[in-house]
Formats: sequence, structure tokens, C-alpha cells
Amino acid sequence: MTVTEVIKHCRPETTLAQAAALMWENNCGVLPVLAENNSAIGIITDSDIAIALGTQEKNANEITVKDAMFGNLFAGSPKDIQIALNIMRKERIQGLPVLNQLHGG
Repeated sequence: MTVTEVIKHCRPETTLAQAAALMWENNCGVLPVLAENNSAIGIITDSDIAIALGTQEKNANEITVKDAMFGNLFAGSPKDIQIALNIMRKERIQGLPVLNQLHGG
């Protein structure tokens, strides 16, 4: 079993309807967005989905993750929590993916 089979994720071309369904089925509010080579390129949150749907005159099957996700990927390391906290404070974000846990798939 590969890492991408274990970690719930989506792709940039995934629709918001599909991403929301994955979040609902797995009781989570955030998904890593992986490129074709399985490298992390961003995250999508339930808040990103809600804002995209509330501000665009399209339904969830017409908007892709790449159109709703935040453009910059900030990541943390399990080895230094203080650096992760500093990044979160500086960038005013509520969470960071731990990227070394997303490789190897």
C-alpha cells in the first residue's frame, strides 16, 4: 500500500463536490492537493470550498480545487514545532501539512 492510498488527498482537477465528499466521508476539513508525481502543491479546506461556492455563480461540480485552493504552500516539519508555529503566526494560517509524511507513494 502506498502513502497516497492511505492519506486522503485530491488533485488540482478534482471538483469541489468531489473534495467535499472526500472530507465528509473521512470526517476531515482539509485535504492535501497532490500533483501527478504525488508531490504536495497545496491544501484545500472546507472553508476554501465554502468561500468559493459563496462567491462564484457556479455549482460545486463546475469549480475545481485549483480554482479554490490557496496559492502558496507553507509546510512544517515534525522535527521543529517552533518553526511551524512561527510560520503559522507570520502567514496567518491555521495549520500546516507535514510534507515528509506525503512522500514515498
